[in-house]
Amino acid sequence: MEARMRPSSYGLPVNSPDHEKSLLIVSLMGLHKGGDVMLSQHFRKSLPDNVHIQTWHPSDSLLQSIASKSPRRDCVGTIYAVAILAYRSGWSGLIVADALTSRQLSGTQRVGESPLVSVIMVAVKPSIPLSSPDTSENDEVHVFLERTTGDEGENAALLKALQNLEVSEPYSYDWLYTMGDGIYTEMGLVLNDPDRPVFSADTAKLLGHEELSNAMTKILLQHTPLPAEIVLRTVSYIHDEQLNPMPSWLGIFSLQNLYFVVLFPTTAEELSTMHSTIQKAVSFLLETKSRYRYEMNVRLIPWELHRVASRRDLLRTYREYRQRQPGHNMHFIPGPFKYDDDDDVYFTKFGIIRFEIQELAIVSWATLGEILEYTYGRPECPNFEMIYPFDRPFHVDLPLWLSADSEDDSIPVFYLTNKLTDEQDKAIRDEMDRGDDDHIKE
Repeated sequence: MEARMRPSSYGLPVNSPDHEKSLLIVSLMGLHKGGDVMLSQHFRKSLPDNVHIQTWHPSDSLLQSIASKSPRRDCVGTIYAVAILAYRSGWSGLIVADALTSRQLSGTQRVGESPLVSVIMVAVKPSIPLSSPDTSENDEVHVFLERTTGDEGENAALLKALQNLEVSEPYSYDWLYTMGDGIYTEMGLVLNDPDRPVFSADTAKLLGHEELSNAMTKILLQHTPLPAEIVLRTVSYIHDEQLNPMPSWLGIFSLQNLYFVVLFPTTAEELSTMHSTIQKAVSFLLETKSRYRYEMNVRLIPWELHRVASRRDLLRTYREYRQRQPGHNMHFIPGPFKYDDDDDVYFTKFGIIRFEIQELAIVSWATLGEILEYTYGRPECPNFEMIYPFDRPFHVDLPLWLSADSEDDSIPVFYLTNKLTDEQDKAIRDEMDRGDDDHIKE
């Protein structure tokens, strides 16, 4: 058995040129009984008759073969993989029905969720314009997401919206802070391959998950006596393996320590040289350039302790780091840099990652001087990348007792018993809200 080396669409329906107008609906959540029919009818009644609707329901095993295992079928990491498969099959736009879609169709939406049926619009576009002569040699793509409320007026223009879907203007830090929940329906999101390094190009030919699986499968088949079935299971197990927690000695953080996560393997000598070079530069900058006069000790976290190799790994490591260092940026060194000349380190760009809205991580570059200036803040950087949690859905996802509507000021009430009668429940509501049940959320 040979490793799969060619890109595959995994059985996703091909966009036939015979259909001038087509719409692909991908269901990433088990809809309630009759939900698939209701979803198709929902779009059919407001779309022109000549629009050909195709639906696809990928199995759990298929999704696990193209994306890292997640407790949720409708997580953003899976949506990215599905978008790339659709692009290989000739679809530049599609819509995804997720858990929120299912709840809205069945009328079981949670507190604060809109009753209007909503779906995720997904567009995949080549990085190089189609008119470019280099397009055939370049399969780099951009993936965009945006949620639509799905009312009839929007459905009628859905195909055009999918064709034109993209970020309407460059992101800015100020915009991110004012968007709030609008990231889903107003701003949209540029989505990147979770299994490739940060700031690397995304390609339609191979997903990062596929590339790693192919490489591991090929090596194990060629250099071990294991049968193909065991090899495939082993590769799947490796994908499911989680990163180890950050080492216990990192549990005690100090405001006088400046941590850098090293994203590449080094020898002990290389790590020592790197540390002394950065420490010397930091001490000089604090003494001569900073508004504050204090000492700061540089601490490098070697690659062997975290083994970060992708956006997914980086975000997971930052989550762990953030629990120990709340409010702080995490800094990282993406690769070897020159330090033959003492001045080189002052111009070297280091990575910074911090959380903004909806746990959206912002990754950017900064020199040591900028890092020291913005230890707790956010240096303005025109070149930055946003990383949305790949294991989360693309909608407000809060505990059941919290409202999905950020403007809902109701207070949740917890019952510690399930033995209250309807009369007792009503008496409690009347006592707390004086008869206005609309403000009581169970």
